[in-house]
Amino acid sequence: MRYQALPTPFRRAFTLVELLTVVIIIAILATISLTVMNGAMQAAREAKTRATIQRIDTAILDIFESYEERYNDIAAIPLPDAQVQAAFGLASTTDVTEGHRVAIRLHMIRD
Repeated sequence: MRYQALPTPFRRAFTLVELLTVVIIIAILATISLTVMNGAMQAAREAKTRATIQRIDTAILDIFESYEERYNDIAAIPLPDAQVQAAFGLASTTDVTEGHRVAIRLHMIRD
């Protein structure tokens, strides 16, 4: 009579294919979630930028309302392109915009 070992509980291990499948699924989910998070972060940045621009706009309007009479006097002063270019360190006089002139005039109001 042959000796027979007592049956042990069957213990099943994960196969390499199963482990790789799980890793691939996790990688796909991580990629999808990172894509969604990047979009949300971009939308948040844009909202913050819009809010900042709105605050700047409100501040400039407040300054104009507070110093309207003085600004009108200063606005009559001509600002040559070369002066504006030097003040902002622009590459050429063709880069000068009305926004640059307004910024200089606002600085003149404060002084």
